[in-house]
Amino acid sequence: MSAAKDTRKRLTLADVEALLDQDKGDTGWRCPAHDDASPSLTVNEGNKGIVIKCHAGCTFEEVCEALGIEPWQLFEGTREERNDNGGIKKPEQSLAFDGCTRAQYAQAKGLDLEMLKEWGLADTHTPSRYNGKPVVLIPYVDKGGEVLETRVRLSLKKGQTRFKWTRKNAKAPLYGLWMLNAFHQQHASIFLVEGESDCHTLWQPGMPALGIPGAGIWKEEWAASLEGFDSIYAVIEPDQGGPALKSHLLASSLKERVLFIHMSEDAKDVNELHRNARECGEDFDALLNELIDDAVSATEDANTEAAKEAVRQDTWPKCEALAKEPDILARFVEDLEQRGVVGEDRAAKLQYLVITTRVLEEPVSAITHGPSGSGKSWLTTNTQKFFPEEAFHIITTMSDGILARGTAPLQHKFLVFLEADGMSEKVALILRTLLSEGQVIADILVPSDDEGWIEKRFVREGPTGLLMTTTKLWVHNENETRVLKIPTNDSPEQTKQTMRASTRKYRPETRKKEKAVDLAPWHALHAWIEAGECLVDIPYADKLVSLIPPVAVRLRRDISALLRLISAHALLHHANRKRNAEGWVVATLDDYEAVRELVHDIMAEGVSLRVSAAVRETVAAVETLVGPRDKPRLTKGVTFDEIGEVLGCGPDAAKRRVDDAMSKGFLKDQRNLPAEKRQPARIVIGSPIPEDDKGWLLPPREEMM
Repeated sequence: MSAAKDTRKRLTLADVEALLDQDKGDTGWRCPAHDDASPSLTVNEGNKGIVIKCHAGCTFEEVCEALGIEPWQLFEGTREERNDNGGIKKPEQSLAFDGCTRAQYAQAKGLDLEMLKEWGLADTHTPSRYNGKPVVLIPYVDKGGEVLETRVRLSLKKGQTRFKWTRKNAKAPLYGLWMLNAFHQQHASIFLVEGESDCHTLWQPGMPALGIPGAGIWKEEWAASLEGFDSIYAVIEPDQGGPALKSHLLASSLKERVLFIHMSEDAKDVNELHRNARECGEDFDALLNELIDDAVSATEDANTEAAKEAVRQDTWPKCEALAKEPDILARFVEDLEQRGVVGEDRAAKLQYLVITTRVLEEPVSAITHGPSGSGKSWLTTNTQKFFPEEAFHIITTMSDGILARGTAPLQHKFLVFLEADGMSEKVALILRTLLSEGQVIADILVPSDDEGWIEKRFVREGPTGLLMTTTKLWVHNENETRVLKIPTNDSPEQTKQTMRASTRKYRPETRKKEKAVDLAPWHALHAWIEAGECLVDIPYADKLVSLIPPVAVRLRRDISALLRLISAHALLHHANRKRNAEGWVVATLDDYEAVRELVHDIMAEGVSLRVSAAVRETVAAVETLVGPRDKPRLTKGVTFDEIGEVLGCGPDAAKRRVDDAMSKGFLKDQRNLPAEKRQPARIVIGSPIPEDDKGWLLPPREEMM
């Protein structure tokens, strides 16, 4: 860092890299002169010094100023021998830019001068600024009409400095936001282009467009500005910025609505296409429509190996530190706690792993269950935030028609039902098909002009997973064995912990921590995983299955889910895993051990090899009230209120626990049901509860070695 303080010293490449004080990404460095979320600065050794270029549009001088150095320090020779731009001083050397007026800009770009005035472009000529040259001010205005930033057009000539921002460290939005309301009213699609001149070219004939303020730049926060448009035509230029923008959009939540328009060397951007059409007497609209017809959807483009590799190269710098974590699930729980979700480590880790299985050929589906108010939906909603938005299809209406006849793609997505207790039998039937076939299939009566009502089959291709929350202990029998049941913690200790967590947003120090969680690396991690090879080799799979006792038919499905969860854990950590000769990620025993710790008791309880701690506590509470089974003190039984007092929970939570214990025969209700349903419960001890579990279902790690 001392190099910058010595203004008499010429800097080496190593000096400049030290000043940047950051890890270099695959595409370069983050520019210090602007808010650079995606590295856009290149630094190289040239013939006569260090060559610095910001591909987002910052000038050489702005980058030097942000680094705290003088331009001459990057080039050979003494300060006296160099000018401010690093070049050899000459008596008649030309300026870095020639200047530009609004009229010159309109003429060069083939645009209507009066329209440019309407869009806020203004001339300015101040002797003390911009080397005394005339320049054009281009305001970046938000939807409310406020000027957020202003870009300066310095020159029209290539090879000269053509742009700069009026403010250091400018945080430019998309260009054209003030026109969004009009676009929404008149259009279902919109163009996404690089720079202002392409926007002006499209606006002139009345076409909707927003501009990205620099080649190859993209911030995911900009996606919100494009909500409401069915199609987004992203113009990909053939220079360095085009592929960079493409890879950003392939990893964006917009991907399913984006179509790529690939420009050619003959017309590198929309404005050049417009100018070529004028010179040749061709119809610009017709030429543009041809490009629209040839546009390729991002989802189709994303399946090509080149596109996948571009996504991995784009996302790796953003997620490298996270991907190399030895225990990503532990890191997830830490970040989740910062967002106010506490005490649900096991449920959170399982939900995260389940959603990660979406990249597999067959995802694992899950139901998170617990009493009302236990935080099931809060946990699920917050876990979703650690994944890209396109990982989910949220269902808010329990309609079989909407579920079956929707048009949004469902491949490698999770259908999310929050509080699914009110599900109709028709919806449940569709979901059973989804769980068994991996896709939505429904036969629905539809009106016909000729035959009245006819049955029509609707199919929405998968593979698709299901994530639900419910207060019910059990779901439909056929669904029960097809999903992983994830319990929430309904203990008094967890209630107290949740109450404490709810105060965080009312304290500035804890509220700041919640907002400080950066979700971008998490989203990048899953885009990076999805764009890579998602096949997993579990070399110990045969031995694992041979050690599991075949005590129940449902294990046929449970073991398949277990292997898929191991695969998801290996993919999540595959930056630290080897690959086999076929390129598959090789799972280790660490992956098995991590998954076993999360599911061994759930699977054992499912086949009656284990009695849960909650059931044991509930039976013990009843025994405390009525006495031991062989010598009861209270033969009439006890109510849910009384049991809840001993357990430290409310009567509703106590009833859920009692129902679970009764389903296994360990408790009984002495009421004459259903006749006495409205009478208080009379719970007594049922069959003896086993003192010890019947052994393990999933072998411990040492048995696997």
